[in-house]
Amino acid sequence: GGWFAKGRKKGPKKKEKESIAGGSLSAELKSPPLSVMTFNVWNINPPQYLYPDPSRRWARYESRIEHAAKVLKEANADIIALQEVRHDDSFGPPGRTGTSASSQMRHLSDLLPEYQYVYHPAMLYLDKGR
Repeated sequence: GGWFAKGRKKGPKKKEKESIAGGSLSAELKSPPLSVMTFNVWNINPPQYLYPDPSRRWARYESRIEHAAKVLKEANADIIALQEVRHDDSFGPPGRTGTSASSQMRHLSDLLPEYQYVYHPAMLYLDKGR
């Protein structure tokens, strides 16, 4: 899987008072709460047996990955943990497969430039013909 994290902006400082054994303690909170979400990307890659035409398969994938990126962007989480992220050497834009063209994480990072990421594919589908 992989995860994304984006830079956080410091929110307005606010003071909070807490009572401790009859006295009070004043603390400044310097940033808003951290938001975290998870998202399972399983089956974003359309199966080849349903989409034998590479151009049609890629168009379907682009639609799915763009929708996933829209959902992640709208959630506006500080950290996003992804499950079932894959790397598939047999898959990519027409005429271009292998390496970064086949990485779901790379495609998501291109659509979510405000995030940094750490990644290890949950599944590797390597083209043995290379």
